[in-house]
Amino acid sequence: MGGIAKSWLSSNHRLGFEVERQSSLHYEPFSVVTYQKQESTLQEANASNGLNPTQIESNAHGSSAMWLTQLRWIAVAGQLLVIGFVYLVLKIDLPIVSMLALVLCTVVSNIALWFVASRFLHASSEMPLDRQASHGTSHGNSLGSLGSRTLGGLLLFDVMILTGLLYLSGGAANPFILFYVANVVVAGVVLSRFWAVAISTASVLGAFFLLNRATPNVVFANSPLAADSPWD
Repeated sequence: MGGIAKSWLSSNHRLGFEVERQSSLHYEPFSVVTYQKQESTLQEANASNGLNPTQIESNAHGSSAMWLTQLRWIAVAGQLLVIGFVYLVLKIDLPIVSMLALVLCTVVSNIALWFVASRFLHASSEMPLDRQASHGTSHGNSLGSLGSRTLGGLLLFDVMILTGLLYLSGGAANPFILFYVANVVVAGVVLSRFWAVAISTASVLGAFFLLNRATPNVVFANSPLAADSPWD
């Protein structure tokens, strides 16, 4: 009986030590080492699922592009709703043809973005692993173009479209000037630091431009932010 009790106590001691050790590893503070461990584990999981780094990057950029496409459709719907309400319900005179032309430019560009993103997602899911390995470099370069230049260029284009819409509807006095912030936030989420800074700079320049140049609107005639207001 004494030998059995000693063996039972020894096994419980080892078990408790192992639980304590695993617990300390589980609650290890986040650091570069733990991040590298997590990245290694994630890469092993992706490899076990038959995904190489090129395919993983393709899926990531394609998913970001599809998310941006949906976000831009919401923006288009909001623009049409606001323009229609102001023009038809509030009876405020607007250069409706020019404003709808700008919205149409966003629609066309968004259809193109959806087509490109769908093609990349389809190609990354259908391409065999041996072909991905042989075409990894060229495919990765085009992925970089999709993830940075294409998305960054589209967000710069959106800043220009917003500036045009605001220019035609009162300039900086228009409360929808706050939508510049939305473009900056989206750039910070889906793009690199370079493109986030570029979008932010373009937004600030657009706001300064609207403070000095805009189509007058009777609704904002007395606003201190109107382009024709006196600056002391």
